[in-house]
Amino acid sequence: MKHLNFIMLLLAAIAPFALKAQAEADTLAVVQRPDKVIVTVSEGRANVEVLGSQGDRASYYAYNVQTQEDSIFSAPAGRLKLDFPFSSRGGISRSSLRILKNIYAGGLLPVSSAEGIKGSWEIGVAELVGYGWQPSPRGPEFSVGVGFGFSELRLSGDKRFAKQGQRLAIVPAAENETKVSSGFRMWSMKFPLMLTQNLISDNDGDNGFGFSIGVVLNLNLNATAYSQAWREEVRYKQTFDGLHQHIFTADLMASVGMLDAFGVYVKYSPMRLMQGDYGPKMSTISVGGIINF
Repeated sequence: MKHLNFIMLLLAAIAPFALKAQAEADTLAVVQRPDKVIVTVSEGRANVEVLGSQGDRASYYAYNVQTQEDSIFSAPAGRLKLDFPFSSRGGISRSSLRILKNIYAGGLLPVSSAEGIKGSWEIGVAELVGYGWQPSPRGPEFSVGVGFGFSELRLSGDKRFAKQGQRLAIVPAAENETKVSSGFRMWSMKFPLMLTQNLISDNDGDNGFGFSIGVVLNLNLNATAYSQAWREEVRYKQTFDGLHQHIFTADLMASVGMLDAFGVYVKYSPMRLMQGDYGPKMSTISVGGIINF
């Protein structure tokens, strides 16, 4: 089926040149499962190049004709590359060192969380350093890395945090308290396990449009909470540490955009941040922008 599709693409590409080509020797080639097809138009001529084929990755086929003046390929010169994403055939696998990847910032939205918790924000670098492996030039890249992240969840203005023994609780603000603000903060190390696929690339095969999906493992190193409020003309603030957060959590993450440039991401964190009865239930979805993913 793949080589049939290729024949149809090849015939469509050279159809405008058919009348001109009849004056020359007829040329027809059937290439099964090509690695790459390149159509180049310049100075009144069109060239079709086919790189690789099933069973012979080093094969090369080229067909050159003069364009007609009324052909859609006769005006401005350019190059069209037809790639076949997800294919595992052809080429040599490659590995790479990944530096400063998946730099993100976004908003947090509570999901199935305790009453009073509202959204806030997060920021981080999911991969300070990482390792990527791509089995074939057009196939997906698998990567692992290590980074860090910071997140904060806020409470609504009529709630505040309080410590009840070893438990972090959400309680109503006192009647004489104004300008109440409370937050839960988490610092984590990030270990992303991602699959990235390029869908559309430029002439050099770089800066393509694609997507990335995977799991981010979190090592939650430090969790703190705070509450502050005004009572008449005095501001009171409490900070709570030594909290019983889950040390390990996992997020599901997906992003789409220009690879190695910028895009948007969505991340779902189904696991509770606090252990058992040691704190309120907090789970989130986050949406934001991502750089160099």
